[in-house]
Amino acid sequence: MRLTIDRGLAAIAAAIIFICMVAIPSVAVEDGYYKKPYSADIYRVEGTLVRAIDYEEWASAGFPQPSPAPTVYVRYPWSPTVYGVTFWQSEESSWGWDRLSLAQWQLAGSPSPYNAGWIFGSYYYRWGTSNEIFVLGEDGVNHKLTYDEWAASGFRPFDDRSNEGWLKLTWSPEIARMSDLAAGYGKRATEEEWRQHDYPTPMMLQRFPGDQFYQYIGDRNIHYSGPTMSRVITYGEWAGAGFPAPVRLPRPTVDCAHLACVALTFDDGPSAHTSRLIDTLTSLGVPATFFVVGTQVANRPTIARALQAAGLAVENHTYSHPQLNLLSMPAQRTEVQRADDALASAGVATTSLLRPPYGSWNPDTRQLGKPLILWSVDPRDWDGRTATEIRNHVRTYTRSGDIVLMHDTVSATVDAIPGIVTDLRGRGFTLVTVRDLVPNMEPGDVVYSRGNVTESGSQVEPSAATVLSPDGADFVPMIDEAPLSRSGY
Repeated sequence: MRLTIDRGLAAIAAAIIFICMVAIPSVAVEDGYYKKPYSADIYRVEGTLVRAIDYEEWASAGFPQPSPAPTVYVRYPWSPTVYGVTFWQSEESSWGWDRLSLAQWQLAGSPSPYNAGWIFGSYYYRWGTSNEIFVLGEDGVNHKLTYDEWAASGFRPFDDRSNEGWLKLTWSPEIARMSDLAAGYGKRATEEEWRQHDYPTPMMLQRFPGDQFYQYIGDRNIHYSGPTMSRVITYGEWAGAGFPAPVRLPRPTVDCAHLACVALTFDDGPSAHTSRLIDTLTSLGVPATFFVVGTQVANRPTIARALQAAGLAVENHTYSHPQLNLLSMPAQRTEVQRADDALASAGVATTSLLRPPYGSWNPDTRQLGKPLILWSVDPRDWDGRTATEIRNHVRTYTRSGDIVLMHDTVSATVDAIPGIVTDLRGRGFTLVTVRDLVPNMEPGDVVYSRGNVTESGSQVEPSAATVLSPDGADFVPMIDEAPLSRSGY
């Protein structure tokens, strides 16, 4: 139920802007010169015009003695920030507001501030997951308002952020900060983040939109993947979720904490070469991860289904392969959602991982509800390399824990796979999916390899500089991957 406003109280409260505060002047101050106690500026008042004057103008007027400006000092009860408010006229729009530094407050005589019901620059808002109203002060302090505090503000209008909010599963303690409720985009909120927003009450529910329960064939454990976590859940948690039927996925028994594991990944399909690659990987018993493009899935839904039927991991590479860091947050969400929708239309399960095209991402991309999967070995197979060159590069630069970037749109890559598999297995590597390589990924993590994961809470952001490629082969731009417009589709 939304907060309701008593019309009679609203009319009265609208005129009471400050709690326990001196009376607001009912008329404008007289024309003349004025000075605030905490500032060296001198103000000239002429009718409704108020302006600060410079030394020359003051001198030309004969250095008139300025009168004390009609200033009082206020603060929110929940914030230490003190403001000086000067009432030049009775209209709210004419009041002058200054956030005071400690030195300014001391210059004014360290006055005790009044408690304010409203302070200029405040932002009032309500999340879509509760009827609570919050105020974000001009100083950046969030506060959950009581009814009386909202009344003291004059029942200020608020921004209804109906598609954002805070959710919590009834069967798990984590809280999700949702950036798009309709699409199910969000991430696990830290205790500090929840505190900084003054502890909004989360909406309780059994399932997040788009979350997934899955179970590996031959393994009794049930896994959950959603905005707040990606892990094995207990029987009690599964019961709390309503016993949803898990998706059955094939999986070898692999523990990459004790084995030397490598993940082979393939981008940009399905293509005209993907079916041949499926046959090759299946015959060799190699798990792999395919980051598919939504437009290609729409063109070849049968091949997309064949990937899943073969037990290969199918993940998100956006719908049209744009450079995500050049797009707005809504446009990025649309790209990811349309790719998942294309897979759903083809009968393929919702993805849990995202590979940003060209390896380009920004802070918004980390809010899309999926781990970002980059790479640590790049043979640049799309750049006219032969099968032998691709194989040699992977053999030379691959180490334990690496993620190898290749493309199932390149015929030479498909040709190189049997040799690559022979080489890597000959060196003692176990070939796995990305999910098996890094099993505890969280939404917003940036993953280059098993040993190089930037966790979702980190503020480290991508560099635009030219750097040494992760595999050390040569100097390449950080934004590096195959363009979409090439042969092989």
